[in-house]
Amino acid sequence: AGIAEWLVALPLDTIKTRIQAGKAESFRGAAADIMRRQGVTGFYRGFGWVMMRAIPANGKAWARVGTLHSVRSCGCFVTVATSKATDGFLFSQHHHSSPPPAPAP
Repeated sequence: AGIAEWLVALPLDTIKTRIQAGKAESFRGAAADIMRRQGVTGFYRGFGWVMMRAIPANGKAWARVGTLHSVRSCGCFVTVATSKATDGFLFSQHHHSSPPPAPAP
């Protein structure tokens, strides 16, 4: 799924980067310039590097999903804190009791 996502997203990201770098003024202009100079492969420059990052990141995300499903199936709940700086869990506590009640409105 991660590879399919980047097959669609990378050309758009390449165009966005060209516009941000000031190498093009519009989406259409950037796309036309890439196609004229490099062909279709120009939209996928750096794809190998993207996959080197995406495969472990997507694997990590699926591992989280699997863990949460297994915890949920035992009738437990998990307290989780996340951080963008560490790209993942800071801590996780597995509780074998009911979750705390929701705050009153």
